Amino acid sequence: MGLALLYTPLEADPPRPHAVDLVLIHGLNGDATRSWTNAATAAFWPGEFLPVDVPEARIFNFGYNADAVFGNTTADIVDHAKDLLSSLIDEREGERKSQPIIFIAHSLGGIIVKQALLSAKTELRYQSIQQNTLGIIFFGTPHRGSDKANSKLVKALKENSDTLAQLTTAFRRELSQYQIVSFYEMKPPGFLRTLIVSKESALLNIDEEDQVPIDRSHRDLCKFAKRNDATYGKLVKEYAGFSTKSLRVHDKGTAVSNLSFYIPFPSNPHFVGREDLLEKLQEKLFSSNSVHNVAIFGLGGIGKTQLALRLIYWVKENRPNHSIFWVSALSYATFEQAYAEIFKKVGLQQFDKEDPKETLCDYLSSEKAGQWLLVIDNADDEDLLLLSTKQQRSISDYLPSSDNGRILYTTRTKRIATSVAGGNSMKLPEMTENEAKGFSPAWYTTRIN
Repeated sequence: MGLALLYTPLEADPPRPHAVDLVLIHGLNGDATRSWTNAATAAFWPGEFLPVDVPEARIFNFGYNADAVFGNTTADIVDHAKDLLSSLIDEREGERKSQPIIFIAHSLGGIIVKQALLSAKTELRYQSIQQNTLGIIFFGTPHRGSDKANSKLVKALKENSDTLAQLTTAFRRELSQYQIVSFYEMKPPGFLRTLIVSKESALLNIDEEDQVPIDRSHRDLCKFAKRNDATYGKLVKEYAGFSTKSLRVHDKGTAVSNLSFYIPFPSNPHFVGREDLLEKLQEKLFSSNSVHNVAIFGLGGIGKTQLALRLIYWVKENRPNHSIFWVSALSYATFEQAYAEIFKKVGLQQFDKEDPKETLCDYLSSEKAGQWLLVIDNADDEDLLLLSTKQQRSISDYLPSSDNGRILYTTRTKRIATSVAGGNSMKLPEMTENEAKGFSPAWYTTRIN
């Protein structure tokens, strides 16, 4: 019972960024395991197939006493919806609070999801769940109940038809913000000549709803025997559509992923020390009292780039909802090259007479970009960084500003550090002998190449 974590990309080998929460909710005549397990192969696809096909998702399975919920009263629907919301809030504390959510619900589990999202809209504590839900994949959810009277499931549908219809009417007012996929059965079970949940009841019939007919009975709709199961393949394809279409959308209509990385250098495992400075950077940029701009300055070859690299790989591991971008300011050419690569990484599209650097700046300055860290490395040329002319705008003209963004500069001069970061500048002392050994020939060669 309750919410169980089946898989997290942070514990994969190697660890991966966590991009989305995927939550499964079963229906009546099932439980958190049996509803998703194929009897012939014993394949439990949420725990066996999904981590392979959607490795960026944390996968949760919600279990509850469905017999009690859909018995003689509908009051427990609200209670179990609140249980789901409360469990998700606990799992999504801190930075994870804004991660996207996709629900997969079988049968009457879809009713729990709809009630949960309606409750989340009106209760402040749960509003982040409603605001960050991308969409729902329904498998045979009886939105309008049923007037048939046979079997335990059908009896529950008949007794609660009015309540289900009222809930659907209320939920339809909120549908514009979600993507909806509805799988519906085309085969009656062996003991009936008609469908458990009719096509009419299984569909919400809204403009953007993806309607997917499945040649299976109600109980077998989502019990996949193998990874190459055709219906499972459709599920993964629909999920991929959620990921590409809904995570972020550019103002001009171009789909954009909300998690992107452009880090041209590998991590250097041989670089040691500087722990106190690394902790100071972490506190300045990612604590509750964080600031938007920080600069580190010191002599050439003193380890500024190495420290910045240590920070970004720490961010990648410990702040998985942050995009990370690295820009070299050695010259205007290296700056433009880095911006061009980032432009492509986030999925923007160039239009006629549009400056891609300005488009990228506007995008990163918007809420659509999510949270990000931008490193401006080797910002040593003050004119290049700060001085605009008729012939060429400065690099700083193209740097984004957002409450969700942080910028770290590395430079040789205190003057530039103070200009871009004010009092949030840090001087790097000379390296110790052990720290200097971090500049191994292998890492330096990789960087130059």
